[in-house]
Amino acid sequence: MKICLLFFLARLAAGQTAPVDEFKISGVVVDHLSNRALNRALVQLVKADKNAGEVTVFTGPDGLFRFTHVPKGRYRLLAAKRGEALQGFQAYDGYSTAIVVDGIQKTDALVFPIRTPASINATVLDENGDPVRNARIEVFDKSVVRGEVETRIRAGGFNTNSSGQIHVGHLEPGRYYLAVEATPWFSGMASGMSAETDLVYPVTFYVDTTDANSAHAIPLAEGSSASIQITLHTTPGIRVKLPPGERAQLGIYVAGPGDTRIPLSVSMAGSGQAGHNGEPMTMELMNLPAGRYEVTNRGEFGSRGQIVDLENGSTLPPENNGCATIRGKLLLDGLPPKGGVILALNPGLNATIAPDGTFKFDSAAPGKYSLSMRDSTLLISAVEAQGARLVNDSLDVPADAAVELTIKAVATETLASLEGIAMQGNVAVGGAMVLLLPRDAAN
Repeated sequence: MKICLLFFLARLAAGQTAPVDEFKISGVVVDHLSNRALNRALVQLVKADKNAGEVTVFTGPDGLFRFTHVPKGRYRLLAAKRGEALQGFQAYDGYSTAIVVDGIQKTDALVFPIRTPASINATVLDENGDPVRNARIEVFDKSVVRGEVETRIRAGGFNTNSSGQIHVGHLEPGRYYLAVEATPWFSGMASGMSAETDLVYPVTFYVDTTDANSAHAIPLAEGSSASIQITLHTTPGIRVKLPPGERAQLGIYVAGPGDTRIPLSVSMAGSGQAGHNGEPMTMELMNLPAGRYEVTNRGEFGSRGQIVDLENGSTLPPENNGCATIRGKLLLDGLPPKGGVILALNPGLNATIAPDGTFKFDSAAPGKYSLSMRDSTLLISAVEAQGARLVNDSLDVPADAAVELTIKAVATETLASLEGIAMQGNVAVGGAMVLLLPRDAAN
């Protein structure tokens, strides 16, 4: 498609006439706040079909752009200021308005307002007022996702500079939370020395709290910038013994805002001598403050674990403590079961469906999960559960439960597609949300 559209643009430059089934898309890119025309804004036209290419142009001093010799079809229109992320035309909450080219709908003189992103400038200090370098910053936002209010990690993995400062940009308007994880400069982990310190920094949220539920939101308006400061305080570190057995993929998490969690960087060391008196070496976790954690030993990122309270000298409970067993059967829309398909219990658990349609998850930690098929030819249509609650699209699994699931799926090749144009009278309505609702409201 990219080659095809480029050919049309090249033909325009040669002065050739377009066939009657080719049209143009044109308009002006403006700043959303000031309505000022934007010069040298990047504008992309992308065919709505999968794996289609794109054509890119830049606006002139008057903010105008134009795509000519555009074949009939549905297109995505995107634009960006220099150095900023692309934004969809009339976009909201991850959705944007499609451009329908059919010779009937108006596709010229479009006004494309670009929002100005917001930013956060943070400074991280220790209790003496000195900057904390290499502190890791996680940014969370609270927004509506698929019709529900949800807190999620918006940006992360940033580290402060030698002045303890960090700039987080490209943020949409909204309410944000900020968390800091750092290691004191005098600890073994931070300095590369073998010695360890008994003082650590707990994960700290804005404003200067270690309790995620007490974190303050940072409100950001379009184009605004918030400057904040977070002060870290050292606290005594603890040592936690690990039960016998290999735990090379151990994960330790602390609760973040909402239902989020933050992975921690901890060190592990052995005490005693391997094979001494026939006893294996005892392994310990270090660089942790006392508190409540989620612990997992699964290799796949995102898996859920046990919630434990740890203090100095604690021993982690066995991995399966409090975990549930989930088993069930897949029913494939009147067709024979399809073995070998992977059923995912997100986050982090997978089970292979047997030839008779049965499946089983061992050691599922208590918590909320969503179900999906790792097969693009199948789609889950209904779920029935015993021993666990179905809440909206989530399976709420209690501790020590024996859960029975019946999952109904359909083959995607048997599904229909539906497309059209939203109209108000004889005029197409841009930016309208179109919902396809099931006849069975309980499904």
